[in-house]
Amino acid sequence: MSLRASVVVASLALACRSRTSSPLPAASVPIAWSPPVTVAVGPAVRGPWAMNASDYRWVDDPAVALAADGTLGVAWVDQAQRRAFFEARAPDGTRAAGPVAIASSPETFTWLPRVAWSEGGERRVYLAWQEIVFSGGSHGGEILFARSRDAGRSFSAPENLSRSPEGDGKGRLDADTWDNGSLALAASGRQDVFVAWTAYEGALWLRRSRDGGERFDGAVRLGGSHELPARAPSIAVDEVSGNVHVAWTVGEDPRANVRIATSRDRGVTFGPERVVARTAAHADAPSIACGARGVVHLAWAEGERRSRGGYRVVVTRSTDGAAKRFERARVISTDGEGASFPQVAAADDGRVVLTWERFVGRGAHPRGLGLAVSTDAGATFVAEAPLLTPAEGAWNGSQQGLLGQKLDARGRDVVVANSLFRPGARSEVLFLRGVLR
Repeated sequence: MSLRASVVVASLALACRSRTSSPLPAASVPIAWSPPVTVAVGPAVRGPWAMNASDYRWVDDPAVALAADGTLGVAWVDQAQRRAFFEARAPDGTRAAGPVAIASSPETFTWLPRVAWSEGGERRVYLAWQEIVFSGGSHGGEILFARSRDAGRSFSAPENLSRSPEGDGKGRLDADTWDNGSLALAASGRQDVFVAWTAYEGALWLRRSRDGGERFDGAVRLGGSHELPARAPSIAVDEVSGNVHVAWTVGEDPRANVRIATSRDRGVTFGPERVVARTAAHADAPSIACGARGVVHLAWAEGERRSRGGYRVVVTRSTDGAAKRFERARVISTDGEGASFPQVAAADDGRVVLTWERFVGRGAHPRGLGLAVSTDAGATFVAEAPLLTPAEGAWNGSQQGLLGQKLDARGRDVVVANSLFRPGARSEVLFLRGVLR
């Protein structure tokens, strides 16, 4: 069985107005896609949860990042081996490095990695992930980090950035519900590296390296509390100004709103958190990106807390570098289907790409990815037909939570990753590359 890649089939222009989304006449497809590429295949066995003794055997959790020259870095996990892998692909699709197994303990599960490039002379690659280490608290989880100085051919030994008993990497919704993978990674051309994560107990932490991941400053608490636990952080770095933006939401609140904190000194200090947009619905899973001319793009899901299928994707932007205001949020996802866990990427020419998980009917698992593109710095969007839709009986992977890193865009290049899970049969990690027209 394989994925059915539904690409370049049809597109709809969307009129993006607050609380509504109305189809406009058909528009030209904005991306030319190459065929999907599979990087890993495995079984699809998920036994009962027994902490690190669980019988979990599948490949999952793809994360993708594009380097300035178009080289693609893709990371994923193999649960049977309990470790992450990294592979680099040249712009022509040939393998440039890997797959490389990232050293980690065979006694603990590795979940939901993040990947980033730094464009220094050494072409560094950075990985961060959630390791299910039980450190004495009520929940297991630590945030690990590794770096490569040779464009992904080898990696350093993992470093534990969190070292706490609070269940790091868990984004709590309530006492019994959370998503793993509540962490974020970003890098700049100045050799700055930023890693943020939330803990089950509620805090949002950030650590910064000023020397390409060799050493990290101490952890800084940006927000969150036990009563309103921080959840789903996202980091964006403006390469021109050096400003760093962190967005997140909170749990334990059916009317949670997206918050943002900004540093205007390359991450040394951050201003106070502020709410971006207030809504009577539940705002979740924000994704933030810096685009051309200082525009900051922000997307999130909005809906009823207990119904994933009832969410929709909304987007806003700030044209003043998030200094004072964001525009009124606009609905992007199409009517009639659930849409959640969006991700946004912005190129330096004003193009913006947005993906999200599609929930069809009342299914508990997503089936394929929605996609929308803006060629005018986020003023308007065009929505394509769904991407990478699993065949009947399967669903998108990400078995430990849907907070991932499935999208990146640089220049005219776009890459989207996904994972497949068909119980008892097959799991698969793959990506799709395209060129913006």
